[in-house]
Amino acid sequence: MAALLLATSSVAELGCGGSSTVPTPRVVQRTEQINIINVRDDDFSASVFGLLKNGEPSSARDGMLVGVVRRQLAHAERRFALNAPERATASVIGAMYLIRAGEGRSEMIDATGASALAGAVERLSARGDEGRALSFMQMRVAALAKGSPERNELEEHIRVLEGWMRETRTGKPIRKLGAEQRALVARALVDPSPEALRAASRGITDWIDAAIDFHAEFRQTAERPAREDMVEAARALESGAVTLAALFLRHGDAKGAFDSINQSAAKRVIPPELHQQIAAAATDGGPRDWQGLAGMFAQLEDSPGDMETGPDPALLSSAVWGTSLEAFRKDSSSLGASVLLAQSLVELGLSEAAPHVLAEALGQKPDPRAVAGSIDLVMGAMNEDAAIEDIEAVRRTFRAASAVFALGDRPEMRDRIDPSPAKARFMMASIELRSGNLAGAKPLLEAAVSAEPSVSGFTMLAMVERQAGEPTKALQRVEQALRAPDARSSPGDVADAQILAFEVHRDAGAQDKAKAMLDSALEAALAARSASAGAAARARAERLLGRVLDGYGDAKG
Repeated sequence: MAALLLATSSVAELGCGGSSTVPTPRVVQRTEQINIINVRDDDFSASVFGLLKNGEPSSARDGMLVGVVRRQLAHAERRFALNAPERATASVIGAMYLIRAGEGRSEMIDATGASALAGAVERLSARGDEGRALSFMQMRVAALAKGSPERNELEEHIRVLEGWMRETRTGKPIRKLGAEQRALVARALVDPSPEALRAASRGITDWIDAAIDFHAEFRQTAERPAREDMVEAARALESGAVTLAALFLRHGDAKGAFDSINQSAAKRVIPPELHQQIAAAATDGGPRDWQGLAGMFAQLEDSPGDMETGPDPALLSSAVWGTSLEAFRKDSSSLGASVLLAQSLVELGLSEAAPHVLAEALGQKPDPRAVAGSIDLVMGAMNEDAAIEDIEAVRRTFRAASAVFALGDRPEMRDRIDPSPAKARFMMASIELRSGNLAGAKPLLEAAVSAEPSVSGFTMLAMVERQAGEPTKALQRVEQALRAPDARSSPGDVADAQILAFEVHRDAGAQDKAKAMLDSALEAALAARSASAGAAARARAERLLGRVLDGYGDAKG
């Protein structure tokens, strides 16, 4: 690990990314002239959705794919700048997952993309993920002019890393082959070249063959091998076939998975039900076949088995991505497959496209439970990017969800779904307020309280009015808060509203009104403390009491 970090530290400074053996450009597959689309942030969610829905090869699609990958790598670079390396690295991987075997082009990596790859190399190297780190380094090499000083230096770093990888492959053949296939598979997940796919496939089958030989030798000699070798052999026999299948299914290639399994010893160790499902997808390939395959890998992802011998979680996630995408393309009205795909998009830093996928599946006459679940997923996606202060990404996801919200706003959905569009708008308003965008927050709050009046909603509107220099309007909003339907059951929120009114009156010099409102706030805060259940509620009630006592000028009570 230390050697890998040391060797890649200067590479990251140069802006590069990875493979294994002599450096060969891996991104470049297609070289014909195309019209590259400059995908703007405003168009990004719809552009990604277009690529997801239609995978048919064409020069127009290639041009859009290059533009989308560039824009996603720009989003990743911004996330590195926001000091969110985990989300940024996931976003780089998301850009790569949009590319399937044979679709890579050198134009996908511009200067901004190179910077994002450099950040991913540094992060993956810190994890010891040599396969993907080397793959990203080679992508950067492929985008540089042959013979250029920067390319020569990067190629030298790759040679050093590959030498280090060979030197650290120690122990019996089974362990060496296990380490090798893990690096090759990790590389193939993000390297769209057919060569990377073939190399990883060979690595897996060699690993399985070695495990079978290891097991046979143990039965013959009865000599107890080293624990590390036993674990590696068990891993190959338990998860080798699943690994081989997932490798191809990440690219939506059921036939490739089926043929590779049947032409190798993987056929002897694959779970029968998985083999049958892959066969169905490889032959008939109907929507139900792909939906079943996506469901199987989703179950494996949720319950991968033993930590030592089960499949790599990242590999299983890539298979869920590839199979759910194929299921969506076969039948975009399948809610189950669409939810799996939308969840993958969120995990891969492509949250903006998730609402389009969900809206497509919901159709025009959706079940209220499906609408509520979709809104909940959208809010979760918004929260992912809000947590790292990527407010622009949150806005893109929120805008993309307009069709989902429109379904939830229908009269027949009222009081039947939770969370509702009003809650999503309230959440977006809260995020806008935290970012200082009062103008953006106000209409969202107004729409939210119009649909679902609440003490907290009107109080937040009162805060906006106060900050906008409208104290009279702020007090009017407080009055609405105190008359809201949930006022009797929300003493803490009532106390918040009354403290705000106290501050407005105090600032205006209306001392009698200020004191009356503070007295009411004290009563509400005490009620909130009495009714509090759980540490968080009690802590909030104590904070409210502290604010009230500060208002009296006697914080010690």
